[in-house]
Amino acid sequence: MKQREQATLFLRKAAEDEEVLDVLGEAGSDEVYGFHAQQAVEKILKAVLSLKGVRLKKTHDLQSLHEMAGAAGLESPANKRLMGEMSAFATVYRYEEYELAEGLNRVEVRGEVRRLRAWAEAMLEAGGEFVG
Repeated sequence: MKQREQATLFLRKAAEDEEVLDVLGEAGSDEVYGFHAQQAVEKILKAVLSLKGVRLKKTHDLQSLHEMAGAAGLESPANKRLMGEMSAFATVYRYEEYELAEGLNRVEVRGEVRRLRAWAEAMLEAGGEFVG
């Protein structure tokens, strides 16, 4: 699959997770909301990395993907603190017993997903060139 096609597929799949976020709004559990937010961000970052021709590794770690973007010369607008917190929704919070210290700030999370999507779409429109 070509780089642009792969990036477009990742963004389309991320949009499916974003639909869940919009449907849930304030309803449902933080775990489900966080999981779909994490999945959307993961796919958005992988879309950008694919567009730049970076070989992807199988990971759900958003910080790792963010670092890969930096190594590829891309300055992601991602909130590093939030990336660290969101990674746990794909692993720890999904499969283990836990207790969230505080509720998930869904407004902040949804804003972050939107900001990353806009960045990725701008890169796709610019033919893979960095858009700051």
